[in-house]
Amino acid sequence: MPEKLTEGLIRGLKFEGKATTVRDAKVTGLMVAVNKTGKSYKVQRDLWQGQRGRRKLVKTVRHTLGTTEELTLEEARNRASAVIDQIKRGIDPNAPAADPAADAGTWTVRRLYEEYIADMRARDCAERSVENMLDRLNRYLSGWSDTPPDRDQAQHGPRGTPPHHPRPRRPLRQQDPARLPGRLQLRPEGGR
Repeated sequence: MPEKLTEGLIRGLKFEGKATTVRDAKVTGLMVAVNKTGKSYKVQRDLWQGQRGRRKLVKTVRHTLGTTEELTLEEARNRASAVIDQIKRGIDPNAPAADPAADAGTWTVRRLYEEYIADMRARDCAERSVENMLDRLNRYLSGWSDTPPDRDQAQHGPRGTPPHHPRPRRPLRQQDPARLPGRLQLRPEGGR
């Protein structure tokens, strides 16, 4: 049952052979965990993700804010409110921070191919398949290999040149009959 935590109540909590938690009645989700090594403030909430009406429970998150010696009760309540808001938005506060080296700005076409080839080797794909991927990179994408894959490249090709599009073929009726193979004969318009 949640209790209204006070500084005096927290100081009076002792470890009695078994880890215990005391929940705060003022900030739902805030608790004081008491174990044999000390007392600490923690937050526990359910992490839901998805659209409204179709939300799914991902997991129950428990996040440590700090020890009772490092934080006052008021600081712990403020931090707990911030962490709870984060969890309500569907963000896990315990998730590892994003690697800055994996930023999309540092990717190039060559790096994309190298990552894919490393994945192919990890999946024990045939070495011939790996060689084919390297050949495609060197043969067809040599002008693109050191460029970042972005929208401008998809529209204009490497170094600002327009991509090559083969001339569209005309329907058989519009082609010169003399150039058609002998087995193809054109029927007159409207005839079967």
